[in-house]
Amino acid sequence: MSRGSLILARINAWNPIFIHALIFACISFYILSSSANILLFHFVIDINLAKIGMLVTFLAFFPFTFYEIKKYLLTEKTISVFLLFWLLYLIINSYFSFFPGISLKFLLRIIGCWLIAFQIAVLLFKHDGNYQNTIMYALLFSFLVITLIWNLHLRMPEILVWFKQRMPNRMDWHLTGLYINPNELGYALVIHSFVLFWFIKHRIYLTLSIIPLAFWGVYLSGSRNSFIALLIVSAFGIIYSLLEFSKKYKLNKKYSLLYILIIFFISLILIKQYIPNRAGTTINQFSNQINFSNPSASIQKIYSSLGIRAQIYDFAIKTWKKNPWFGIGIGSFSKHQTFGIGFNTHNFLLSILVEHGLVGIFFVSLFALILILKMKSWTGSIVLIILPLTLLFDDLSWSYIFPVYLSFLIGILFYYAIRNKFRKSETNNF
Repeated sequence: MSRGSLILARINAWNPIFIHALIFACISFYILSSSANILLFHFVIDINLAKIGMLVTFLAFFPFTFYEIKKYLLTEKTISVFLLFWLLYLIINSYFSFFPGISLKFLLRIIGCWLIAFQIAVLLFKHDGNYQNTIMYALLFSFLVITLIWNLHLRMPEILVWFKQRMPNRMDWHLTGLYINPNELGYALVIHSFVLFWFIKHRIYLTLSIIPLAFWGVYLSGSRNSFIALLIVSAFGIIYSLLEFSKKYKLNKKYSLLYILIIFFISLILIKQYIPNRAGTTINQFSNQINFSNPSASIQKIYSSLGIRAQIYDFAIKTWKKNPWFGIGIGSFSKHQTFGIGFNTHNFLLSILVEHGLVGIFFVSLFALILILKMKSWTGSIVLIILPLTLLFDDLSWSYIFPVYLSFLIGILFYYAIRNKFRKSETNNF
């Protein structure tokens, strides 16, 4: 018996309850410990907690995912060689970065994200969905914890006074206690819901309960990007869950379409009634500037009305033109820009262009193409397309929460690729 087979035999002999408990605990810890600018625990316990969460999760899953990952990468030469060359480029990009120290930290986050994504893919693939349910429960638990603390912070902040701690430097006041960045909180709820929609699949009642919770959190945060992203993600979640639900219970397609239309119209009424003030003001401002007889002038007016964001976009494009091929380095824009502390490009794809250059855009595009060809799944392809749409008007790739949720989304995509390779007889999803 080979060494790999012996390791696998020992792992299979472990108590299943222990494995499921470990997965639940690690996934929950990975999400909550990395909610950096939501600051549920970060800075209150340890400034390095986000890094610890990623490392602990990887090491915990390593023993019972290593053999399957190794087996897949050895047999799937295209993805292995591509990831190797991409990693080599990212190392070069970090070395020649405007801020090499920052780029190195971002590079380690990217590597950690890839590794955990492969581990999640293996967990999803193994044992006919048992691990999928465990991951789903961990996601549900952490989602409820985030929404609960967010509501407590807004309504009864005195309950969370024990989060407070003093920092010697007054400039670091925002790093103490329970500081919540509304944009990051809103996006966390959106992308968390996006991941959950895939896991709950046949449980449409859970989908219809998650959407209001996410919407309420986004509404209270006032984040415009999160509101738009939630509309896109919710449409995906409802349609996907209804189709999966109808497949499971063999419902007539006419009834499924009718349910989708009913939910769509009810949602339109609710959205119009409860649209966040900032989002409503922006929509009215843009709609008043639209002139169908002169589209180019309308676009120019709308772009000019973006205010500081238009200035940031112009600055980012000028910066890229000076460094078109390799960019200024991973994670460097926030440090390079001159608008204020913490400003980003406010667009995910623009951020990749500025920091990674045309070569980086090439790798990202080729990665997406390879995954689409390897997955051969409409669901996986739609998930891949929706991700950048959730960050059309913001860029949270610098945030600690981003690699966490990216691990789950890429893990789902790797799962489709692995399933398609080892289970060719299985019918594609969607």
